Amino acid sequence: MNLLQGGERTVAGVSPEQKVKKRKTSKCGKRVKKRKSKRMVHLLRAIAEENEKIKSGNDILKQKLQLRQDGIEIQKTELCVSLNKTITVQENLVEALSQEPSVQSLMVGSDHLNVAQYAMLFPNADGDVRLPSKANQSFNDITELKHRFMVSTNKIELLCQMIIK
Repeated sequence: MNLLQGGERTVAGVSPEQKVKKRKTSKCGKRVKKRKSKRMVHLLRAIAEENEKIKSGNDILKQKLQLRQDGIEIQKTELCVSLNKTITVQENLVEALSQEPSVQSLMVGSDHLNVAQYAMLFPNADGDVRLPSKANQSFNDITELKHRFMVSTNKIELLCQMIIK
């Protein structure tokens, strides 16, 4: 290192102007880095706030969806109970009608009563499945109710045909 007139120390080959320029560039670089890091911090905070708003919105939507699912489940249960009551009443009425002596005599004297019709009118007790009284009814329960309804409707039509003949 050389000692120059002003008492400054310099590195050999580096002029004072280059030192000043390097110092200014270094200070400018630090300012740029500082501004850039502040912008990044600000941007990250803004993103974090936006994420919180989105999470809050998602929670609200989840709650609404859960309420709607609960409502659908309640409606499905009510529908199953209502259909079960209607079909049970219909089955009881068909059973009572088929036990009437006049209908019994028609069935005994009828040459038109084949095995399929008899099986439809008098299904075995094992095939008569009642809907369980659960809070959560499944799609299979609705299908079973539809089947029972169709069987009852067919029984009624068959009895009507027999009475009319």
